Formats: sequence, C-alpha cells, structure tokens
Amino acid sequence: MASTTNASSSNARNNSMVCCSSSSGLPQPITTPRRWGSLPPYMDWRLWGNLPDDLVERVLAWLPIPSFFRLRSVSRRWRSIMYSKGFMEMCADVPPKGLFFLKVARCRCRMLAAYYPSGNKWLNIPIGFLPSQVSVPAASSKGLMCFIATQYTDGYSVLLVCNPLTRCWKALPPMTTRRYPFVVALVTDRKLSAYKVIVAGDYNSFDNRRTTEVYDSVTSTWKQSGPLPREEEITKNIVACNGYLFCLSRGPGNGLLAYSLQQEIWIKVRTGRMPGYSKFRHLVECNGRIIIVGKALRRQVLGLYIWHLDPPTMKWKELAKMPQPLSEQFFRTQSECFFCSALGDQIFISRFFCDIGLLYNISHDTWQWIPDCPKIANPFILTLEPGFDAVY
Repeated sequence: MASTTNASSSNARNNSMVCCSSSSGLPQPITTPRRWGSLPPYMDWRLWGNLPDDLVERVLAWLPIPSFFRLRSVSRRWRSIMYSKGFMEMCADVPPKGLFFLKVARCRCRMLAAYYPSGNKWLNIPIGFLPSQVSVPAASSKGLMCFIATQYTDGYSVLLVCNPLTRCWKALPPMTTRRYPFVVALVTDRKLSAYKVIVAGDYNSFDNRRTTEVYDSVTSTWKQSGPLPREEEITKNIVACNGYLFCLSRGPGNGLLAYSLQQEIWIKVRTGRMPGYSKFRHLVECNGRIIIVGKALRRQVLGLYIWHLDPPTMKWKELAKMPQPLSEQFFRTQSECFFCSALGDQIFISRFFCDIGLLYNISHDTWQWIPDCPKIANPFILTLEPGFDAVY
C-alpha cells in the first residue's frame, strides 16, 4: 500500500481512477492507491498529464458512446473540454459510434433505461437535471429528446427539448393553442444544427383535435399548419422518413397518413391493403424504408411479421417472420400487446411489463434475445443517437 504520510497532492497524482455508479446513476470517481513504480512507463502521469488540449480532444472524440456519459466526472479539465466548441466540432466530424434504444415509462421519470446494441448491455441515463414538473417522454430524434411538462397553474402542457449527453435543455415557448397534444414528433437536422417539433391533435379539446402546429428552432416560434383530414383519426405511432412524417390512421379508413415537412400539409397515402391486425400493428422506419411490425394469422397460427412498403407498387410486402419457437416464448404471458422502435437496420421489440426483448437485424436477417429488460407497464420505445446536438 502507498504510504499514508504522503501529502494530499502526491496522493492525487499517485492514484489511478476507477469509475463506479452512484445511487444517482452517474459514474463517480474513486481512487485506488497504487505505486507509480509498479506501472509501465507509458502510464506515467507526467507524460499523459501534460498533453495539449487539442490532442486530448482528438483522443476523447473517438471514445465509445457509454464513455461520454462518464467524461464529466473524471476531472474538471475533461469536463471543460467536453463543453468546448472545438471539441463539439471535432466530435461532429467523427463517424457515428452507436445508438441506444430507450425503454421508458409513459409517466414522470428521472432515469432512462437505455439498451446499447454494440455492447449488448443496459445503461442508466440520468435526467435529473430537468425541471421536476417534466413528465412524459414524447419523442426523440438523433441526440435530442422532447418531453411534456404540465403547468401547475392551468394544467395545460409545455414542451421541453433536451440533450441527455450535454445535459442542456430548453423550454419551448407556449403553443399557439392551449392544448395537451395527442401526437408529438421531433425532427433533427444535424447539417443545419436545427430541429422542428410537430404536434397534432388534442386529448382535451375537440376544437383542437385536428390542428397541427410546428416549432422551428431557427426562428424559435410556433405556427399553425395544415389540419388533419376530417375523415381520419390518427394514432400516436409516428415516424420520420425522407422529408415526411408517417403515421397510421384508425377507424374505418385504417390506412397511412403522411405530413410533408416542407409543404406542411397532411395527405392520405394510397397503399395496398394494410397487413396484419389493426390492434397489433406498429409503424417504424429503417434506412429510408417504411415498415410495419404486426401480428397476422397464417394457417391458424398467430405469428409476428414484418412488412415493408414497396415504393414502385405501393403495396406491403412481407420482409420477415419471427420464428415460431421465438414467438411462442416471447408471447408466453397473457398480454398480447407489444411495443417496438427501429433505427438503422435494427428493430427493437418488447412487451408490457416484460423482462425480455428481441432485436431483429434486417441486413443479417437475425433475431437476438435481449435479457434483463426493465419491467415497465405500457412502455414507450424511443431511439437515441448521442451527440452534441444543440437545443438552442
């Protein structure tokens, strides 16, 4: 063991850093005494402690995503580097390093359960930096998330946009109509360092049921746009693809709707017959393709299928089927509902209050069990590509 008579400054130099998780979920630095003589020469602190900032930034920019959430707790110097403009610009030039699938509750939460496919593990991302009245996670895009907060004074909602990596957040100005939006979508443009928030429908007001509003981060203002078609009722399942927002409609029409982000109008997309049961149908986007994940009955056997919309014919074509042994195990409990989301070529599927999940890779046509899923009633599956996206 190191001598206890050393000065505190010497102890600080002669300790190696180890990270552990605190009760708040943030990794906290702890120290383990170690003699410098027992370390190889290339670990000498006098070598690494005096590296110029630009070289440190280049090294840190290539760290895997989970390490970014621990940077701020290593040292004050690294914390200041993490928020520097030069470091953020350097990270923007580094190829994307990974993605997360978030399994969150549709209620007030202070922690995000995040599955990291590249490491095949779950991580906790704390969001305690947000105001206490923030309630429901509503949408995500790239490295940003949108939350709904309820005002204590009148009960109506306001929206907040935050970056869980940088822990920066912004409360958006009031919408043009007082409402609790039924659908919220977030679209991020990293090239322009901008984003838009689109809201449609209203839980409480019949008058606002078909209105649509758009917030533009460039102008920092809301404006009303084209209303929803009168004969259509939308679902909360909405995805962005190739300049449009797509969502499933419910009721007699039971089809596909699209919202043009450029023209700011809703249109009804004419496709072939919608596949699967309407009650168990989810819309996702994979590498520019619109995909439906749903249940269907084949030869008196109920299974989980994946269909994609074929642009030339505008018909739904079967892409994959969950193997029957997997399907029987996945749906072994009484609840028939499932929840899913997609990013890149991967689709994450989970269930109501269930500790297992599945990851389907479209490119490799493979199914993978995801153990230790958080048990959440009525979960909301979102995606996150951590980055230094600005909220202002």
